[in-house]
Amino acid sequence: MKTTIRDLRLQAPSDQVFSFVVDPRNLPEIWPNIVEVRNVKKSKSNEGFNFSWVYKMTGEQFEGNCETIEYRP
Repeated sequence: MKTTIRDLRLQAPSDQVFSFVVDPRNLPEIWPNIVEVRNVKKSKSNEGFNFSWVYKMTGEQFEGNCETIEYRP
């Protein structure tokens, strides 16, 4: 079995990196096969987001919704 290891070093403050990763509008850039994120709204109950997504795998598209249940930076 092959194993691939990648090391990535970012020259940015951790809070800036966290803010980028937690924003669902950035998912198509960092999550393979996410092709679209839409209807992004700030959660009313915490600091997270609620949004819809489109994921493409083996030629098929899947759609779903995400709701932040808990948010801890």
